[in-house]
Amino acid sequence: MKHKMIAVTLMLCFMFSLSGCGETVTGKDSEGVEQPTAEGGWVIKIDQTITAPYMGSLGGQSEIMSENIMRMIATNHNDSPYDGQFTGTAYITSFTDMKKKLEDPENIDFLEYKTSHEAHGFTFVLKPTDLAALTQDDKIDERLADVSTAEFLMPTKGENPATVKGSAGGYQFAWGDKLDFSLTCVMQQTNNIIELETDMFGIFVGTIKRLSEDELDFEIAPLTPSESAKTQ
Repeated sequence: MKHKMIAVTLMLCFMFSLSGCGETVTGKDSEGVEQPTAEGGWVIKIDQTITAPYMGSLGGQSEIMSENIMRMIATNHNDSPYDGQFTGTAYITSFTDMKKKLEDPENIDFLEYKTSHEAHGFTFVLKPTDLAALTQDDKIDERLADVSTAEFLMPTKGENPATVKGSAGGYQFAWGDKLDFSLTCVMQQTNNIIELETDMFGIFVGTIKRLSEDELDFEIAPLTPSESAKTQ
């Protein structure tokens, strides 16, 4: 009986080795031998600080400027960036120094608008267009169309964009209500460049590229709230 069990075990191991046990996705090398194909996905990454009108198109003015920071990661685990959808996370910080506009009036120690916002789990779909890019890079992944677009809402949680903190005549004042709102976003992909236009914080530029699963984990991990806020 013992010899029969050993024989069965050896036969099963041999059969598993022939069938490629444990491999769900395979490819072939130059000699036609099947090899594991790394899983991964597409990542859109934006990490940029810009200067834009305070509250953007919602504010209805262009004289008061804000410094806005956008840190966003969105991933799509399909082979094509136009299949399925991207799921994203974003952290946004906005800083406006009203003293510059008021030319440092007397008896005001500081008057600033500084708010932080974050969005999790928002989704969008990139849709290829018939537009052609004026330039093309041979190193760009051939699965990328010249131009694609997406329009979506980015629900955020954070502080009221009109938060005021300061002191006048020695008296401190502050107003820091929380406010949840949805950014209206228009995204355009041209080759491997991403442009994201928001209705409140301005236009940001990032990239889109294909990464392995390990690279995706490395890209997403550093995206934390503490890194999104700029120390003034």
